[in-house]
This record gives sequence, C-alpha cells and structure tokens, in this order.
Amino acid sequence: MTNPSEEKRNTPKADPASPASEAEMVKSQLSRNLGLLWRILTILPGFLWKLLMLVADLTETTDKNRAINAIKEGIKIKGYNMWILGASAVIACIGLDQDSVAVIIGAMLISPLMSPILGIGLSVGMYDKDTLRDSLKNFLIAICLSLTISTIYFWITPLGELTPQLAARTKPNLLDVGVAFFGGVAGIVAGSRKDITNAIPGVAIATALMPPVCTAGFGLAHFNMGVFFGAFYLFFLNAVFIALSTFLMVRFLDFPLVQRISSNFLRRIFGVVTVFVLIIVVPSVILLVQLVKEHSQKRNVETFVKMNFGAREGTKVMGWEYQPTDSTNYLRITLAGDFIPQPEIDTLAAHLSDHNFKNTSLKVVQTKFDPTKLNEYDSEMEQVRQIVELNNEQDERQQIVIDSLLKLLGPARDTVPFADLKKEIKSLYPELRKFSLTKMASTDFQNKDETHLTAVLKWDKSVKDKARREKEKTMREFLVHRLGVDTMYVMHFD
Repeated sequence: MTNPSEEKRNTPKADPASPASEAEMVKSQLSRNLGLLWRILTILPGFLWKLLMLVADLTETTDKNRAINAIKEGIKIKGYNMWILGASAVIACIGLDQDSVAVIIGAMLISPLMSPILGIGLSVGMYDKDTLRDSLKNFLIAICLSLTISTIYFWITPLGELTPQLAARTKPNLLDVGVAFFGGVAGIVAGSRKDITNAIPGVAIATALMPPVCTAGFGLAHFNMGVFFGAFYLFFLNAVFIALSTFLMVRFLDFPLVQRISSNFLRRIFGVVTVFVLIIVVPSVILLVQLVKEHSQKRNVETFVKMNFGAREGTKVMGWEYQPTDSTNYLRITLAGDFIPQPEIDTLAAHLSDHNFKNTSLKVVQTKFDPTKLNEYDSEMEQVRQIVELNNEQDERQQIVIDSLLKLLGPARDTVPFADLKKEIKSLYPELRKFSLTKMASTDFQNKDETHLTAVLKWDKSVKDKARREKEKTMREFLVHRLGVDTMYVMHFD
C-alpha cells in the first residue's frame, strides 16, 4: 500500500522556467498594471479639477457687493464721466492723427467707455432689467458722443491723413476677440476684489475701446465707409465680448439674481447669447483667414525673390510688389546691376506654379545702375560733411564746401539719361500721370543753403492716399539708389 505522503512527494512539480508558466506570469502582471492604470485615469480628472478649483478659487477674495456698486456707479455718462469721455475722445483723435502710440494709450487709460459694457454683462448675468436698460442707454450715449467729437475733429484737422494707427483699426479679426474676452475677464475679476488692484489700467489698454470709435469718426468725416464699418465692427466686437466675459464670470462667481428665474429660462438666455455671439464673430473669422493667406503669400514671395534673385552677385533686389486681381495676379520685381538674360526670366515665369503661385504673371524691371557705386558716392558725401562740420563758422569756406557737394552730386545725377529713367518709372508705376525731376535750391536765410534733387509727381485720381504714400516711399528709395544721391525729395500735386 502506497503512503499518501510519498505520492505527494512523487507528484511531478510545474517547471517554473516552462513557456506556459512564463506566459501566465506576464498575463497576470499586465492585468494588474492595466487595472492600476484604469484606477488612476478615473481618479485623475476629478483630482485635477479639484486642484484647479482650489488654486483658482475666488470666493475668499471676491466682494460681490463692492463690484456691483462700482459698476453701477460708473454706468451713467453724465457730469464727471461725460467730461472725461469727451477729453478721452479728443486725446485719442490727436494720437491717431499724429500716429502717436503714447498719446493713444493715454486716451485708453482715462476712457470711461468700459463701464456701460460691464454693466450690460452684469445686468444680464444677474437678470437685472433696470440696470440693463440704464447700461444700454448710456452705452448709446457714449457711442454717439465719441463719434460726434471724433467726426468734428477729423473734419477740421489740418492733417487728416490715414495714419498707420488709424489703418490698424480697420481690419479686425478673431485674435481681437481673444483680447476683448480675456480683457473682460480680467476687468470683472479685478473689479470684484476686496482690495484695490492695479490691473484695471492694463485692462483699459488691452481692450482699446476709444481708438476704434475715433477711427470710425475719421471714416465719417472723410466719407470713407470702408474705414467706418471696419473700425466700428472692431469696437462692437470688443464691446460684445467684454460683455460676454462679464456675464460668464458673474454666473461663475454666483452673483445673486435680482429676480428669481427658472433654470429653463436661464438656459434660454444662454442659448440666445450663444447664437448672437456666433453671428457677430463670423466676419472676424473670415478676416482672420484672409490675413493668414496674405501673410502666407508674402512669405512665399519673399522666399521666391530671395532664392532666385537675392543671391546673385552683381545684382541687387530694389523691391517687389505682388498685386492680386480677380483674373491674373502680378508679381513685379525691380533689380539693379547686372542684367539677367530674358530666357532665364521666362524660365522662372514658366515655373511659378512650382512655387505655389497660381495664375501669376512675372515682370522683372532691370536698371543699369551699378549698386556698388553707391558706396563710393556715400564715401565722398561723408568727406564733404566732415568739411562742413569743421568750417561751420566760416561763411566763405561754407560756400566752397557747398560747391564741392554740388560737383560731387552732379555726376551721380547726370549718369542716367532722363529718357531711360522715365521708362523705368512708368513701368514701375503705371498709375503715374506726370513725372518731373529737377534740382531745387533752398535756404534757411542764415547759414545753410542746399541744393537737392526733387521728383514732382501727379497720380491718377483712382490712387488712394494710403497707396500713394506707399508708392512715393518706394519711389524715393528707388531714386536714391538709382541716381546715387544721398537725399531725394518727392512731391505730388493734384
């Protein structure tokens, strides 16, 4: 009879090194790891949300009554606020007219335009009909007053040109929405703090409400509806998203409701606000897409010009212009120095599609001017300037220096026949109707007499002021390099 203990000892044991045993161990370990990972993933979102709420908690630092009272006190545009609003509008107009960023910032800092907008967001969030009515009324008063002042200013100002600061506020896009929204968030959070904060001035600068209104006034004064609608859309976009962010933060901070409303009605309010915001934001999305396309096209042209013309020895790129049209686009490049054979240019034009140019015609304008000679003229001019500085108090020597300057400039002016120059100018600027080049003498009636080259231009009436200024700037640069002179004056007449 066999002993059971002996049978147990004689039973063969599983080999721990066998393939089946290793597979079971790996499967068991993988199952445990997956279970642990799943528990972490289920716990982590809740943990992170609680951590975020703990860090971003505003309950301890928020004074709701203080915020409500401060916003309501600033809503009304009368008395003190009306005077400040008028002064802010005038200051903004002067800054825009003179293209002064510092002056424009000053107008933003004192403008009370933001208070009625915050009142709109606050009243909708608290369902306060009376405050909403007052906010909308004073908001319209502020708009009308600012538009009236800015229109009168730009109607009587002796300057009245479309400066870069004015032009920058005529094409809003989706990025401006972000500035307005988060500016509104910062405004309501800063305004609801228990202690005084220095964030309000930064919010006023970031949201930039007054400059767009004044730019719209410029459009009205000059009957330029493109400027008016572009600038007013920027202002309206800023106002809507400041009010929206205020509304959302009021609900997030759980401000008290003035009237009891059902959850269904509150959802309807959210729905109406959402639809309205989406409608308002659609044009800004389209404008952003256009802006991205323009920047992409500009980079594409710069890459093409640099790759095919920028690295050529003896040839200098004087400038380029890309003109998109409904049918055929035009890329015009101006070169100075060694001529590029026309067959090579034709080959580049035939392969424009390889560089992401669609329906584009290439035109290369080449001049005979040697760019290396410019350094020689600069050196001679610098020598004359040094002589003038050393003999500034001696009238007779000054006249000698002036004569030397004219002699040095003379060859630079006369090396290019006018017949060649006028052909080049006409090819570069087909909108030009008349071109004159003359030597002009000037004096300050004391110690300084000057003689310099002046180009007198007459443009086609279809050329707008902004386009004319840009073309005159590029022409001045072209003539300076083309004629090898240090100074070139460009004038136009109607």
